[in-house]
Amino acid sequence: MYNRPMEDRVFEKLNSQAHTRVETKRFVLYTGFACNLRCQFCYYLKSLEDGTAENFSAASLKRKIYIAHLFGKTAIDFTGGEATLHPQFKELVSYAKGLGFKVINVITNGWKLADLKFFQGLRDAGLNEVLFSLHSHLEELHDELTKIAGSQRKILKAISNAHELNVRVRLNSVVTGKNAHEVSNFLEYAKTLKPHSVNLIVFNPTEETVGYKNHDSIRISTYEEIGRLISQALDQYKTFFPVVNVRFLSFCYLRGHEDVIRTYWQEIYEAEEWDPILHWAFRKNWLFALAATIVGILIFPFKQAHLFFGKKGFYVRLCEHFQNFRILYLYRRPAKCATCSLKLICPGLPKDFYKTNPNAQVFPYSANEYPLVKNPVLFGHKYPNKFPATAHDLK
Repeated sequence: MYNRPMEDRVFEKLNSQAHTRVETKRFVLYTGFACNLRCQFCYYLKSLEDGTAENFSAASLKRKIYIAHLFGKTAIDFTGGEATLHPQFKELVSYAKGLGFKVINVITNGWKLADLKFFQGLRDAGLNEVLFSLHSHLEELHDELTKIAGSQRKILKAISNAHELNVRVRLNSVVTGKNAHEVSNFLEYAKTLKPHSVNLIVFNPTEETVGYKNHDSIRISTYEEIGRLISQALDQYKTFFPVVNVRFLSFCYLRGHEDVIRTYWQEIYEAEEWDPILHWAFRKNWLFALAATIVGILIFPFKQAHLFFGKKGFYVRLCEHFQNFRILYLYRRPAKCATCSLKLICPGLPKDFYKTNPNAQVFPYSANEYPLVKNPVLFGHKYPNKFPATAHDLK
């Protein structure tokens, strides 16, 4: 019926108005922003360079862990900065375990975890997953991006330690103008590290760093080229990994690999992503989260959005309205996007990119490829553990 690489039965079931939406049970906790590296793409590089980055008190962090527990969260991602530098980090891990968190993860550059004894102490306290930030298979390039010599050797030793301690390994790799041409070679190397999942994070300034000039040297000049390079890499190596995620890239730049695209709309429902309201309530404050959600609700009637569709509870709706605000603040849709069959589940282009690339090309999906897609995780049905609601809908 349609020229799409998906079985009609699957498409019709998942794209009906009755599809199920369940928010992630994972949240993120910033232990502070102190770090021992100076990654060129770091979202918090300005505070590190200004000398204002510091860690938060263990008491305040425990309160947030407890609040997340009351919200029904069962998985936690500690991050920073570099979370392993927090002097009470082991105590925080133990506290989360005592509350019954099933997944206790840290996002890390691996420097401290290269010490097997230190790592084992965290494992024994309850750490059972690590998301390592590895940005190139080439030592020189990884160290150039992190600005610290020897950082790649440290992280590779830490990954080896994780396997020895039976701690689940995941990988983050930020794709920038400097390492994009090495994506295929990176994935070829990454499969030897046996990660559970690989995140290719296309560099995308956040709320705090839009327009930050020190990021200019690694900014993306064209999403078309980045998409082409990532597509080539996925054609060769996607099947070697249980899960691959490509973040902050519009669907039309990765045609044929829609199942790996994760925008702000998809992350609400990903088992390995963060509750957006708790994320910013803890990162900034509850007043910010409330105000952003209210703005998201107010603009909802004036925007054609996928929020009209699907079965979901009250809190999921709040998360969607919160993301509606973030997308309005950070993204812009070129005029052509209005004709795209995926317009309800794709935010468009980052405003920060659009300012310097006002003539950026987009490639809308036609009705011959897909009817209007209403379910933001329609393409995630291949990953039932990541998007459990899709498995429920396909029964």
